[in-house]
Amino acid sequence: MASIRAVVVFVLSLASAGCANTGSEELSRWPLIQQQKQTLTADIQSGVKFYLITAAQPGGARVELDKDALLAEGFNASRSSVVIVHGYGHDIQSDLFEKLAGAYLLNNYTVNILGVDWGELCPKPAYITARRRVAAVGARVADLLDLLVSSGLSTPARLHLIGHSLGAHVVGNAAKRTHVARVTGEQSLVRSNTLANQTKS
Repeated sequence: MASIRAVVVFVLSLASAGCANTGSEELSRWPLIQQQKQTLTADIQSGVKFYLITAAQPGGARVELDKDALLAEGFNASRSSVVIVHGYGHDIQSDLFEKLAGAYLLNNYTVNILGVDWGELCPKPAYITARRRVAAVGARVADLLDLLVSSGLSTPARLHLIGHSLGAHVVGNAAKRTHVARVTGEQSLVRSNTLANQTKS
């Protein structure tokens, strides 16, 4: 019996030591985890860019998250706004913007068109990395929506989010935080240029 007790005590001691070591390792890794989070935040801040697309600047004029900057580039607070987000492996030069924004402009719809470029954060072939950044990019898009609403430039009822492919997940995440009137996810670039014909805001 004494030998059995000794074995049990020895095993329990090893288990306790293992737990203690694991806890110490987790604590030692905590600063690294925090640093990684801070790096991701910085990457998102610089890697997500916003563009106001108008007839005068169909390629888009880059704007900061600032009311005066938006107004200076021609944002019209009396109009509804469409926010377009591209998918994996694309950027502001994507056909999505040319086709979809072009359709709005061609039909003279009185809407503000805002393009979101997160191309630096979703380059091919790093799909898994891009997928992991979706929630953070969505939060950044929500920052834009919050600015539009809080500054009086728009209201949730006059906001329409359109996302292509992985961009659909981005706008979905944005809408979880900031509710808007309409969210559209589109997989096909071919069909994307028909969306403008479905919205006459």
